[in-house]
Amino acid sequence: MYFSKNPNLIIALCGSVSLWIEKNILSNAGFLGRITFDLVLEELPLKVCNAFWHPKEKRITLYKKFKFLSVTGGVPLYLEQIQPNLSAEKNIQDLCFTKGGLLVREFDDIFSDLFSRSKARHKEIVLCLANGSKELVQICKELGKSLGGYSANI
Repeated sequence: MYFSKNPNLIIALCGSVSLWIEKNILSNAGFLGRITFDLVLEELPLKVCNAFWHPKEKRITLYKKFKFLSVTGGVPLYLEQIQPNLSAEKNIQDLCFTKGGLLVREFDDIFSDLFSRSKARHKEIVLCLANGSKELVQICKELGKSLGGYSANI
């Protein structure tokens, strides 16, 4: 209540998991403000992604750019982390597999926010499918689940 009386105070919430913000902030009875502007940033079109490597974009091969975009999905924050002077493999190693890398915890954080209570069950299924597509019967067998009930909705 104290802060809501200050006309110079503005709170800007942003995040990649808008559902969490909606559920925990905007739908909360204690939220007294209003949404003034709602901006959803989508991934960038491929031709625009080139601008992230300006003025060196011509010195980076198309194949290297393809590798970067395959991992980042064209998400601007992720593209900003790319070091064009390093190989694609080194960038991916640093982003995804090196302690402190931006994408090291990204899967767990986003997955947890999206699926909250059933995250363990959903994560089992995703990890099972990570090595290739499978029929429902195969998934149930690998996870030690019977076919029926919840697994029928996989």
